[in-house]
Amino acid sequence: MIRSACFRRDSDGALVPTPRAGSGWGSDHMRGLAIGGALARASERAVAELGRDDLRPARWTLDLFRAVHMKPITASATVIRSSRRLCLVEAELHQEGQIRARASALFLRPDPDAEPTGILPPFVDHAAPDSDGADYSGDVERLYRVPDGPWVAGRPPASHEPLHLWHFSIPVVEGETVTPFQNVAAIADVANAVTNAGPEGLAFINADVSLVLGRQVVGPSVGLASSGRVESDGICAGSTIVFDRLGACGTATTTALSQPPIELRGSPMSWRGDRDQPE
Repeated sequence: MIRSACFRRDSDGALVPTPRAGSGWGSDHMRGLAIGGALARASERAVAELGRDDLRPARWTLDLFRAVHMKPITASATVIRSSRRLCLVEAELHQEGQIRARASALFLRPDPDAEPTGILPPFVDHAAPDSDGADYSGDVERLYRVPDGPWVAGRPPASHEPLHLWHFSIPVVEGETVTPFQNVAAIADVANAVTNAGPEGLAFINADVSLVLGRQVVGPSVGLASSGRVESDGICAGSTIVFDRLGACGTATTTALSQPPIELRGSPMSWRGDRDQPE
């Protein structure tokens, strides 16, 4: 199923949000998935303009320090350093004369001749759904499960167990094919829901996202499995394993602040709330 994009381009090149970009925290607020996708797109384009097709994304950090409203945005990127083995890019999202989000992307040159160390990662069950891209009714974006449980659409299981999530690809801009990096950088924002969703809903809003990738993501869908969580005085640090159909490919972490809870579902149209995102 091809899902609608988060943005469309206007005649001046600005990105105009579609309903897909709406956040559950407030009717006028843009979701982190859309913000991350727009900045990842700008970062990737900056590397492409250098002609550096020998690099691949290895680290992505997104800071969500101001509310982004459901109005046109621009996303720009600057190459800070480009060398034989790496390229560092900084990207900014502008709206109404302000910088409202910022990201940093590190691209590295792989070495196919490097010998593996044999060091084993911690075990996480990376089971993926059997039917990637199936046409789930209601334009479902994601599936949920607890360890050893079935994948389900709609609400996540009402459980305190660690949560796993399988997220289908969401185009960033209408008429453009979303790249694997844009896709995983956008979906990394949902790590907040994986680590902080409970029986009462999602009671934390994330202020940042950090993603590191040990290899390229394969396929249009991405999984996130909760791997750790520390909460104190309304601040939470959560970590997830990022996986695809071949297994683990990286990690994503978020730092989040407590909020009155909103209900989570599998479709953006059905989990919009009326909470105000902090300025």
